[in-house]
Amino acid sequence: MSIRSFSPLLAIALGLALLAASPGTAAQAKPAASPQTAAKPLAEIKSVPELLRLADVARGKKDWVEYGRIMQRVLELRPYAGNIQLEISASHALRDDKTGGYNALMSLPDQGYGFAIEEDERLENLHGTQVWDYLVEKFGDNRKPVGAGRLFAALPKQDLLIESIAWDPAGKSLLVGSVRSGRISRVTADGKLVDFILPDATNQIGGVFDIAVDAPRKALWVATAQVPHASHADAAKYGDAALLKFELGSGKLLQRIEIPAEGSPRVPSALAVAPDGSVFAADSVQPVIWKIEGDNIRTVVRNPNLTGIRALSLNRNGSVLYIADHELGIFGLDLASGEAFHLTGPPQLTLYAIDALAWHDNQLIAVQNGFPPARVLRFALDDSGRRIVNSQVLDAAHAAFGIPGNIAVGGSDYYLIANSQKHLVDGNGKLIEPDALEGVRIFQSSLAEAMPQPRELPASLRGLPAPG
Repeated sequence: MSIRSFSPLLAIALGLALLAASPGTAAQAKPAASPQTAAKPLAEIKSVPELLRLADVARGKKDWVEYGRIMQRVLELRPYAGNIQLEISASHALRDDKTGGYNALMSLPDQGYGFAIEEDERLENLHGTQVWDYLVEKFGDNRKPVGAGRLFAALPKQDLLIESIAWDPAGKSLLVGSVRSGRISRVTADGKLVDFILPDATNQIGGVFDIAVDAPRKALWVATAQVPHASHADAAKYGDAALLKFELGSGKLLQRIEIPAEGSPRVPSALAVAPDGSVFAADSVQPVIWKIEGDNIRTVVRNPNLTGIRALSLNRNGSVLYIADHELGIFGLDLASGEAFHLTGPPQLTLYAIDALAWHDNQLIAVQNGFPPARVLRFALDDSGRRIVNSQVLDAAHAAFGIPGNIAVGGSDYYLIANSQKHLVDGNGKLIEPDALEGVRIFQSSLAEAMPQPRELPASLRGLPAPG
């Protein structure tokens, strides 16, 4: 059943779909929990929002012991979340427990976090030791730029909400899609947008949330939804969504697949095309993934335990679908057996806040944008495709980076939306910070360099001296 009128539900759903990931702290938690929730033992609470409400109560009371206990439970449910470890450190520091404060921070620098801990007033009691100076230095090192990437193009400073990008190997050009206008354009090297596909009565494009090239079949897939963020959208059709297939050379519409609403709005925002031409699409509001084969669409993943599907990617032969969950890391789905698995890696590697994925040369390329510094990494996998055996930061803390968004691989380079603007709009599509609006920057970097061999955990992190 399609939703034919705008509702608070749709506003909330679209707000969740469009708001950019950010590190966040427990201080941003919502109102206090009910007495029933508060009476539960922490070990029985599996809802992170519930725990954050409890944490907000403890923070208001300045009960730092309880605050730390609650944050420890959150960390059990979100083990990659370094921002929660920072909160745990603060809970120790605020009661002058240096050892506990240091221990909560110690693993974070080697995971790549670059928190400016020296600016956090809550950590003042941790100052004045060699361990503190070490941590400040290591976090600071992680905020320094890494990589040889460069600005490829600066797009016009317009409210376009460009959130999707793809590489056209035949035309040797970049394509981008706009949520606001529904237009798909080619990007020139001097930053101009040349219209390629425009919304019309035939294709009924709403907001464009993702695009993906099927090179063997010379086709372009578009994930679109009728949303208030799209200036041309039909308000009577808010909540409707579809996947469209266009001829890559001419822009001719070849196919339209309606996504079943099932009583709730749909916002398809992640696409992956398999070698056989089948297509996978993920919803950014509900934890659902569909597979399109020919004219048929069916659900292949529906898992309420997922916190939010941000990206999809397939391995080279299309046998494994990789799924990025912003809070929980990367999962894989063996498409032959239907078996799901959690992609694992070295203990010093965090898979938190991954917002985009791509596949290149038997490696996963990942955009990690939910903590400082924003960065792009690549992961080498073992033969099973279930474990990361080596990783490398390709680019981090570049001057072009704001909140990086989607990524596309073209040849031996990757192209990145370096400064997504979706955090500047609310759930109704209104631009809430017009003065902060920037022209979208397209970043380019090479994937040709061989990945260095893995290194052991630094000795300094295997055995630090006792806090002084």
